[in-house]
Parts: sequence; C-alpha cells; structure tokens
Amino acid sequence: MKLKRFHFFAGVLLLALSSAYPRECTLEPDSSAPIPESTGKERPCRIKGYIKYLQTTSFPGNADDIITDNLLHHRLNFRWDIISSLRAAVEIRNRIHWGETVKLAGSLNQNFGEMMDNNDIYDMSILIIDRKAIVWHAMLDRAYLRFSKKWLEMTAGRQRINWGVTLIWNPNDVFNAYSFYDFDYEERPGSDAVRLTFYPNAKSSVEAASKLAREKNQVVSAALYKWNRAKYDFQVLAGVVHEDVAAGGGWAGNIKNAGFKGEFTYFRPYDNALDTTGVFAGTLSFDYSFKKNFYLNGSFLYTSNGSSHADFSLIENLHPNAKTLSPYKYNFLVQVLYPFTPIITGSLAVLYSPGGDNALFIYPVLTYNILENWDMDVTAQIFLTSYSGKYQDVAELLFLRLRWNY
Repeated sequence: MKLKRFHFFAGVLLLALSSAYPRECTLEPDSSAPIPESTGKERPCRIKGYIKYLQTTSFPGNADDIITDNLLHHRLNFRWDIISSLRAAVEIRNRIHWGETVKLAGSLNQNFGEMMDNNDIYDMSILIIDRKAIVWHAMLDRAYLRFSKKWLEMTAGRQRINWGVTLIWNPNDVFNAYSFYDFDYEERPGSDAVRLTFYPNAKSSVEAASKLAREKNQVVSAALYKWNRAKYDFQVLAGVVHEDVAAGGGWAGNIKNAGFKGEFTYFRPYDNALDTTGVFAGTLSFDYSFKKNFYLNGSFLYTSNGSSHADFSLIENLHPNAKTLSPYKYNFLVQVLYPFTPIITGSLAVLYSPGGDNALFIYPVLTYNILENWDMDVTAQIFLTSYSGKYQDVAELLFLRLRWNY
C-alpha cells in the first residue's frame, strides 16, 4: 500500500511540474480562489508554495528539562485551468521532523509519523522516511476539481470548506475546524467532500456540501444560506454533523467603525433526542483599527459542554471540532497588533479561561520581513494555571521560524 501511494505521489508531482514549466506557469496568491472570467490572456496553470524551517524549544515545567525539535516544511500548490470553467488543483505537503520528541516517541514504540496524519476519509499520505530519529511525511493536502459557471460552482475532492465568520473560534466550521494554538498550519485542514454553490444574485448564495464517510458517525452533510442586509452579512446553516443534528448562524458587520462578528451552532444527537441534552457553542468578536495601524481584537467563546474545572491536560489532548473548540466553558481573548516599522510587526494575544485552574495563555509574536519573499518570526506560547491563588508555569514553548515563498 505504501509503495502504491508513493507511485501515486510521484505521478502527481511529475504531472504538476511537467504541466507547469513548459506552459510558463505564473504565481497565484490563492489556489482556492474562484475561477475568474476569462479574458483570453491568462496562462492556464499556476504554481506557488513555500519552504519553512521551524525550531521548537519546549520548557516543560522548569529550565532543567529542555526539549528541542526541528521541522522542515515544503508546500507545493499547483492549479490548472483546464478550460475557462474547469479548474484542477493539487497541493502537496512535505514535512521532515527530527529532534527529541521524535526520539522519545520511538523509544516508547509510538509511531510519530502516524501521529502527523490529518487525513480525512482517504489516506493520501506516505511515510517516506520512518525512523526513530527522523520522520519524513508527505500528503496531498488538497486535490479537487472545480467547475464554475457564473451563478453555479461545484467542487469535488479534498478541499477546505470554510463556513466560519469570526477570527479566533468558528462554531459554524462544521466540516474542518482547527486549533487556535496551531499557528504553523495556515491553510488549515480540508475535507474529502462534494460542494455545490448557487448564486441567486450578487448579495446572496446557497451552498450544500457533503463529506464522504465510511461510518455513520463520520457523516457531515449541511447547507448554508448567506445574504446581505443593512450592511451586514448574515448566514444560517443546518445539517447532520457526525452523531448530531446541527443548526446555527452567524453575522459580520460594523458598529460605527468597529467590526462586530458572531456565530453560533446548536448540536443535538439524532438518536434518543428526547432523552439527551444538546450542546451550544457560540462566539462574539469585536475588532478596531486605530491610527498608525494599531489593531485590537476582543473575542469570547462559550461552549456548554466545556468544563468549569478543566485542567491543562485537556488542552494537550484537544482534537477541536465545531462542537468542542475548547475544553473550557468560558473563554476570553484580547489580541493587539502593531507594526513598529514597515518590516517589523509585533502582536500579543492573551487568553483567559475562568474556573478550575483559571487557565491563562500568553502568545506574543514578533515578525521581521527580511526580504520581499523572506520572513522570520519568533513566537512564544506560555501556559499558566492557578494553584492556591498563585499562577505557575505549566509549559513554555519558543518557536523560531524562517519562511521563503515562491
């Protein structure tokens, strides 16, 4: 099976490169964007990507225990406009991990490579190198065909179905929710799905999507309606999400000069619905840009299935979905961003979850634009919990990342 997947990946990569370079492909900033109306001058294919190096230093509890890990990450995004209304897209993710965490997993007879998988229904990944000291994992992160014709769009394959409205948490993202703590996966997870979008007019759309599934509890099928009224964008959704019937909605607009967004979803099991309770997840956010590009964002998340007495271990084992975006019931976040110079930007996010250990998460980032396509950033993630009224470090992580875009 691994050999077959390797041949498959090799064939896809060779196809992408052989199709791209003879046709003099141009760079495209977003391979998932709608197909533009043809002017007869566009080149039929696009190729882009990046190479990143990420070093992670962990301080689990005290400076006597320091863990260092390394990640070399290459991404290739390829798209081909076969005809004016049909697009094919393939995005390949290559990651090479080495360091103490990989060695530790090997010493415990755990497969670190399998832990890296975020495949959906179909396993479109391969472990090229699988050793106790180093792991090379490759996967198709996107692979879809998209047909687009003015008022109609249909997409089939591994794709990102993003129904979220707010910036931090997305209870409407029923297909592929993501973790707020995972800052190094900008593209976010995808789903093996079929999606149909209809545009009745310029201010509204109707969307239906269904995720492929082998088991009943893996099914996700839902519909979304969007419209604009009184300078606000509204949406409502309903469908089946795993073992629940789900319904929700969201909005995005402004109160004077401040952005005001929100979304919510209610989940209720379809089996024994009268004998069980539902789960409500909702979020609100306000954001404002001051003079000199100083940016402020405040967000709140409530999950009725969250705990008022959770502890940090639940964050470590969190597998986020639209129903469970946080192990805590109440979550308050404040985020600020300020460009010190045209090439240096700083940001700071503070997340507070009251109850239990009164968890506090501090998340500063400093970004330096070295050259036009080169960036370097230093990121810290500090987790604090309160014991007997006094905060103590639970974990501290320091990240150094270099990125080159092409």
